[in-house]
Amino acid sequence: DMLAFLDAMKLDSAVIVGHSMGANILQGFVLKNPKRVKAMILADASARLIAPPDPIANRVAERLALYGDAAANRKVFEIGMPRYFDKENIKPDEVEDWMQVGLKADTNALKDMLSANYSLKPIPAAEFSIVKMPVLIVNGVHDAFSNPDHVKAMADAMPHAAITLINATGHTPMWEKPDAWSEAAYGWLDKNVE
Repeated sequence: DMLAFLDAMKLDSAVIVGHSMGANILQGFVLKNPKRVKAMILADASARLIAPPDPIANRVAERLALYGDAAANRKVFEIGMPRYFDKENIKPDEVEDWMQVGLKADTNALKDMLSANYSLKPIPAAEFSIVKMPVLIVNGVHDAFSNPDHVKAMADAMPHAAITLINATGHTPMWEKPDAWSEAAYGWLDKNVE
């Protein structure tokens, strides 16, 4: 879809930003289409070169089984949704707002997204050596999903990667601390991309 979009927009290359699952997908995209990516920002990503530990598969299977009607989906969100944020940055009514957004999604789409994200195949670190464009890896310091091992592994694998950590944020620093996130992203783009 990204390639078709770039073609439809008649863009030879573009700066592409991916967050979470989008950043996980972007890692595979750039390896297949390096000339189409002028620069990339990977926000709160998992390093595709690190295979998820075996217990993750069991937890994903358990979560997939919990999805169902709106009431069942709400229970899944009540358990998982607060983990996306640093608890200091979110109020209960804001968690509810995020759950309402999630509840608009079709149950099969929720299952497919979760399953797809955890079935992405690991990519050998050596393959990332072709990534010659500027890369910013930006992560919330208190991100419960993308931990420091993943940030370091991505930076080590990509020769032109820089890291920016945003204090007092979880998995959604662009929402939790939008000014800090924007300053990090735009400041980096101004210095690294013409």
